[in-house]
Amino acid sequence: MVFVKKYPTLLFLTLLFCIGFFLRFYLLPSHLFFGPEQGTDFLVIRDIAYHHKLTLIGPKTDIQGIFHGPLYYYFSLPAVYLSHGNPIAVGAFFVLLNALTVYFLFLAGKELFNQRVGLLASIFFTFSYEAIIAARWLSSQPLALPLVSLLFYFLARFGKGHQKALIGVAICFGLISQVQFLNFILFSLLLFVLGIICWKKLLHTSKKIFFVSACLFGLLPTANFFAFDIRHQFLISKNILNLFTHHTGYYLTVGEIIASFQRVFLNHVVVNTLFPLQTYVSTLLFLVCLLFLAIGRWKAQKRCEVILFVWLLLPFLFFLVLKHEILTHYFLPLLPALLLLLAYTVDVLWKKTYLLGIGCIALFIILHLHFYLTNIPQNTNIFFQSTQEKLFLSDQKKAIDAIYRTSNSQPFAFDAYTIPYNNSQGWDYLFWQYGHSTYGKEPQAASGAILLFLVEQQVDKDQDKLQQFWINQRIQNWHFVRTIGTFGILRVNEYAKN
Repeated sequence: MVFVKKYPTLLFLTLLFCIGFFLRFYLLPSHLFFGPEQGTDFLVIRDIAYHHKLTLIGPKTDIQGIFHGPLYYYFSLPAVYLSHGNPIAVGAFFVLLNALTVYFLFLAGKELFNQRVGLLASIFFTFSYEAIIAARWLSSQPLALPLVSLLFYFLARFGKGHQKALIGVAICFGLISQVQFLNFILFSLLLFVLGIICWKKLLHTSKKIFFVSACLFGLLPTANFFAFDIRHQFLISKNILNLFTHHTGYYLTVGEIIASFQRVFLNHVVVNTLFPLQTYVSTLLFLVCLLFLAIGRWKAQKRCEVILFVWLLLPFLFFLVLKHEILTHYFLPLLPALLLLLAYTVDVLWKKTYLLGIGCIALFIILHLHFYLTNIPQNTNIFFQSTQEKLFLSDQKKAIDAIYRTSNSQPFAFDAYTIPYNNSQGWDYLFWQYGHSTYGKEPQAASGAILLFLVEQQVDKDQDKLQQFWINQRIQNWHFVRTIGTFGILRVNEYAKN
């Protein structure tokens, strides 16, 4: 009881952390998505962990010759070592990191505004559907959530005169930049704008702290990329230049950018993060929250509102200039800002009457829990799995078990038609991690195999011909024996050599 009385806020945040972890991990062992991108990442992580093949860069971006940072690979290593590369264990580890955001977001809200805003933001983060979904994505991008929250905590501290916090800003910026290439550009611009706003603070920073921070700002986000560039004829630098001179990538008109922003940000991100209601209602409520923030800035003349404004509005201007297709995960670093915006608005209402504030909290939790229970069990409305919502790791393992049982220790080959076809890295990794550890062997090349197993994913009618063409190419020297089983949307067929 003494501990409860002494640390009530810490206990409350720990309760939110436990609830957040449960909501994010619920059904994950059966519903985890493990596709080609996850397979590619985990094959690299396997090489780092067990073959000591260190890498300077991370996964490819959707722009030719540009790569994300490798932070995700190295963060994965503890879970990979402890679980022998089990994707579920690694997923649980990243869910744990994501759930820790309740503490960091509390600190950011407390420093930017007050303790109640911090607590409200932590509550909203715990139950926000989009924040929950992001944590279930086995990818590098969700790492931005805790890191961005920490970044703005240190920014707020620096704005209040704590000079050493600038070192924390530099470290967080470096780590965020290593999560996703776009983060480096976006947060460089954001920190540049905030640096102009807070130039007096920078001028009065001690030379030692400024020098250390400047070195961290320069080295952490870019050192590994410079080393890679020197070894590969400045590949990344050339492609970044091509990107900004519109010689590479996919470019949209201003009208297309605005339409894309509306479709992705207003129709999806705002709805799933803040208000799971009709799109026009959620957009209106979002604009009302921005209005509350603008009024608070005008009345109080505080920099905290400016920091949040820049955080919220700069991405839109950035994408308008970049003219690149907008994808949902680009806005993951914006989720803490959206939740702080809502927390700030509810805090304003709370000051009018606490009943209104409590009502807003209750309504938020009810709406998001209903949205959660409607979508999670059916695995619908998952932004990173929209093309194959019913492809589950649990079904993939069942298919692998059936293949090993049917092969009866005979040498076999394997191929899979899963989206995108001709990309079987996910299966390659699972046969190594799960198949080899369970059954002691892996598939062979077709030339040395007696049996061939093809995994076919249920596809729409418009892909039937493409799938059949793919299958015919694979079975030219084989004849059909039988279908050994259907597991979710996966059907496994057995073939023998002619």
